[in-house]
Amino acid sequence: MSETKIASNPVAAADAATDELLVSVVIPALNEAESIEACVRRSIETMESHGIRGEVIVADNGSDDGTPELARAAGARVIHEQRKGYGSAYLAGFASAQGRYIVMGDADETYDFREIAPMIPPSTIRARPGTRNSHVGLCTSRKRRWRQPSFHVSSFDSPPRGW
Repeated sequence: MSETKIASNPVAAADAATDELLVSVVIPALNEAESIEACVRRSIETMESHGIRGEVIVADNGSDDGTPELARAAGARVIHEQRKGYGSAYLAGFASAQGRYIVMGDADETYDFREIAPMIPPSTIRARPGTRNSHVGLCTSRKRRWRQPSFHVSSFDSPPRGW
Protein backbone atom coordinates (compact mmCIF):
# COMPACT_ATOMS: atom_id res chain seq x y z
CA MET A 1 0.00 0.00 0.00
CA SER A 2 1.19 3.50 -0.63
CA GLU A 3 2.30 5.94 1.98
CA THR A 4 0.60 9.31 2.34
CA LYS A 5 2.57 12.48 2.85
CA ILE A 6 0.37 15.14 4.38
CA ALA A 7 1.32 18.77 4.40
CA SER A 8 1.29 19.46 8.10
CA ASN A 9 -0.34 22.29 9.95
CA PRO A 10 2.07 23.36 12.70
CA VAL A 11 -0.68 24.99 14.73
CA ALA A 12 -2.51 22.63 17.07
CA ALA A 13 -6.05 23.56 17.97
CA ALA A 14 -8.34 22.19 20.63
CA ASP A 15 -11.24 21.24 18.36
CA ALA A 16 -11.82 17.96 16.49
CA ALA A 17 -11.55 19.69 13.11
CA THR A 18 -7.74 19.78 13.41
CA ASP A 19 -7.55 16.14 12.29
CA GLU A 20 -9.53 16.93 9.14
CA LEU A 21 -7.64 17.39 5.91
CA LEU A 22 -8.48 20.73 4.37
CA VAL A 23 -7.27 20.14 0.80
CA SER A 24 -6.94 17.14 -1.48
CA VAL A 25 -4.99 17.82 -4.66
CA VAL A 26 -6.12 15.30 -7.29
CA ILE A 27 -3.85 14.77 -10.27
CA PRO A 28 -4.77 12.22 -12.96
CA ALA A 29 -1.74 10.77 -14.70
CA LEU A 30 -0.82 8.56 -17.63
CA ASN A 31 2.88 8.33 -18.45
CA GLU A 32 3.86 11.67 -16.89
CA ALA A 33 7.30 10.68 -15.59
CA GLU A 34 8.89 13.90 -16.85
CA SER A 35 6.70 16.19 -14.77
CA ILE A 36 4.85 14.35 -12.00
CA GLU A 37 7.50 14.89 -9.33
CA ALA A 38 7.50 18.65 -9.84
CA CYS A 39 3.70 18.81 -9.63
CA VAL A 40 3.55 16.75 -6.45
CA ARG A 41 6.42 18.57 -4.74
CA ARG A 42 5.08 21.99 -5.67
CA SER A 43 1.66 21.07 -4.26
CA ILE A 44 3.09 19.78 -0.98
CA GLU A 45 5.51 22.70 -0.59
CA THR A 46 2.71 25.20 -1.20
CA MET A 47 0.42 23.61 1.37
CA GLU A 48 3.21 23.36 3.94
CA SER A 49 4.35 26.96 3.46
CA HIS A 50 0.79 28.23 3.97
CA GLY A 51 -0.08 25.98 6.90
CA ILE A 52 -2.65 24.03 4.90
CA ARG A 53 -3.27 20.47 6.04
CA GLY A 54 -3.67 18.45 2.87
CA GLU A 55 -2.78 15.54 0.68
CA VAL A 56 -1.80 14.90 -2.91
CA ILE A 57 -3.47 12.03 -4.74
CA VAL A 58 -2.16 10.84 -8.08
CA ALA A 59 -4.76 8.77 -9.92
CA ASP A 60 -2.65 6.65 -12.23
CA ASN A 61 -4.39 5.30 -15.31
CA GLY A 62 -1.97 2.56 -16.35
CA SER A 63 1.39 4.30 -16.71
CA ASP A 64 4.32 2.19 -17.86
CA ASP A 65 7.07 4.81 -17.49
CA GLY A 66 7.49 4.83 -13.69
CA THR A 67 5.01 7.65 -13.02
CA PRO A 68 3.43 5.94 -9.95
CA GLU A 69 6.79 5.27 -8.31
CA LEU A 70 8.02 8.82 -8.94
CA ALA A 71 4.78 10.30 -7.58
CA ARG A 72 4.96 8.15 -4.45
CA ALA A 73 8.62 9.08 -3.90
CA ALA A 74 7.69 12.77 -4.18
CA GLY A 75 5.08 12.36 -1.42
CA ALA A 76 1.81 11.58 -3.20
CA ARG A 77 -0.68 8.87 -2.39
CA VAL A 78 -1.03 6.88 -5.59
CA ILE A 79 -4.22 5.10 -6.54
CA HIS A 80 -4.59 2.93 -9.62
CA GLU A 81 -7.65 3.33 -11.83
CA GLN A 82 -8.22 0.35 -14.12
CA ARG A 83 -10.97 1.97 -16.19
CA LYS A 84 -9.28 3.88 -18.98
CA GLY A 85 -9.80 7.59 -19.49
CA TYR A 86 -9.12 11.00 -18.03
CA GLY A 87 -12.58 11.25 -16.46
CA SER A 88 -12.30 7.83 -14.84
CA ALA A 89 -8.97 8.78 -13.29
CA TYR A 90 -10.47 11.99 -11.88
CA LEU A 91 -13.51 10.18 -10.48
CA ALA A 92 -11.28 7.61 -8.76
CA GLY A 93 -9.20 10.43 -7.28
CA PHE A 94 -12.31 12.23 -6.04
CA ALA A 95 -13.61 9.06 -4.40
CA SER A 96 -10.29 8.65 -2.60
CA ALA A 97 -10.00 12.31 -1.52
CA GLN A 98 -10.25 13.06 2.19
CA GLY A 99 -9.96 16.85 2.11
CA ARG A 100 -12.78 19.33 2.51
CA TYR A 101 -11.66 21.07 -0.70
CA ILE A 102 -10.56 19.32 -3.87
CA VAL A 103 -8.05 21.00 -6.16
CA MET A 104 -7.82 19.52 -9.64
CA GLY A 105 -4.81 19.84 -11.88
CA ASP A 106 -3.03 17.98 -14.66
CA ALA A 107 0.33 16.25 -14.28
CA ASP A 108 1.99 17.97 -17.23
CA GLU A 109 2.78 21.22 -15.37
CA THR A 110 0.05 23.09 -17.23
CA TYR A 111 -1.19 24.48 -13.92
CA ASP A 112 0.73 26.37 -11.28
CA PHE A 113 0.18 24.42 -8.08
CA ARG A 114 1.50 27.42 -6.12
CA GLU A 115 -1.99 28.87 -6.71
CA ILE A 116 -3.57 26.43 -4.26
CA ALA A 117 -3.46 28.77 -1.27
CA PRO A 118 -5.30 31.74 -2.83
CA MET A 119 -8.20 29.45 -3.69
CA ILE A 120 -8.86 28.39 -0.11
CA PRO A 121 -10.98 30.69 2.10
CA PRO A 122 -8.65 32.46 4.54
CA SER A 123 -10.90 31.67 7.49
CA THR A 124 -10.20 27.94 7.04
CA ILE A 125 -6.40 28.29 7.13
CA ARG A 126 -4.77 28.53 10.53
CA ALA A 127 -1.94 31.04 10.54
CA ARG A 128 1.53 29.79 11.32
CA PRO A 129 3.23 31.57 14.21
CA GLY A 130 5.00 34.66 12.94
CA THR A 131 3.27 34.76 9.55
CA ARG A 132 0.29 36.53 8.03
CA ASN A 133 -2.24 34.84 5.80
CA SER A 134 -3.31 37.29 3.13
CA HIS A 135 -5.05 34.87 0.80
CA VAL A 136 -7.92 35.75 -1.49
CA GLY A 137 -10.54 33.03 -1.05
CA LEU A 138 -12.26 32.20 -4.32
CA CYS A 139 -14.36 29.30 -3.11
CA THR A 140 -17.03 28.91 -0.49
CA SER A 141 -18.74 25.79 0.72
CA ARG A 142 -20.69 23.90 -1.97
CA LYS A 143 -19.74 26.31 -4.75
CA ARG A 144 -17.14 26.15 -7.47
CA ARG A 145 -15.31 29.16 -8.82
CA TRP A 146 -12.69 29.19 -11.54
CA ARG A 147 -9.20 30.51 -10.81
CA GLN A 148 -8.01 29.86 -14.34
CA PRO A 149 -9.39 27.65 -17.11
CA SER A 150 -9.89 24.05 -15.94
CA PHE A 151 -8.17 24.63 -12.58
CA HIS A 152 -10.62 24.91 -9.74
CA VAL A 153 -11.47 23.96 -6.20
CA SER A 154 -14.57 22.16 -5.10
CA SER A 155 -15.73 22.25 -1.51
CA PHE A 156 -17.74 19.61 0.28
CA ASP A 157 -19.25 19.56 3.76
CA SER A 158 -17.96 16.00 3.87
CA PRO A 159 -15.62 14.14 1.51
CA PRO A 160 -17.29 12.68 -1.57
CA ARG A 161 -17.94 8.97 -1.36
CA GLY A 162 -19.23 6.44 -3.80
CA TRP A 163 -18.64 8.39 -6.98
